[in-house]
Amino acid sequence: MSRCRGSFIRVAPLGALLVLALSACGEAVENAPVARGVELCQNDFQTCVMPILSSPIKRRQGDFRACTDSACHVSGGNGGRFTLSFTDMDTNVTAIMDNFVNFTFVDQSPLLAKPTAGDPAFHGGDDIFPGPSDQCYVAIRSWLAKQVPTRTDAACGVCVSVANPTASCGFP
Repeated sequence: MSRCRGSFIRVAPLGALLVLALSACGEAVENAPVARGVELCQNDFQTCVMPILSSPIKRRQGDFRACTDSACHVSGGNGGRFTLSFTDMDTNVTAIMDNFVNFTFVDQSPLLAKPTAGDPAFHGGDDIFPGPSDQCYVAIRSWLAKQVPTRTDAACGVCVSVANPTASCGFP
């Protein structure tokens, strides 16, 4: 009998942790960094993705806005945890990989999903991409899907670029 009590006492803290963990079910949980074993191409981000994020794109509301506008995703903007630097691409890529990429299901990455029409996640900047066929969405998705062992892997250097995101992306 005492053996059972001893087992119960050792198991009780684990049970309490399980109850605490399950109490969060059904609530939105922020993405957490995970051990991934892959990277994204840093030079491709600078060449093909950053030009998209820094170009004014027509939103659903009809106005043009860039992710890097002062009120959005730059230091001091209203863009929450997603902050971009114009000069430090390494920091940009690290922050995106750690917080805004689903390496298993790329289309579910917050970097793509939040600004895309029809996604239930709230994006304070309104819908930017009408859907997955948008040229800028395709370019960003291509970058996210090209997972490499290191940021400077030999496979880097070939990315989908959009010549004029202002004219080619966003809502008509």
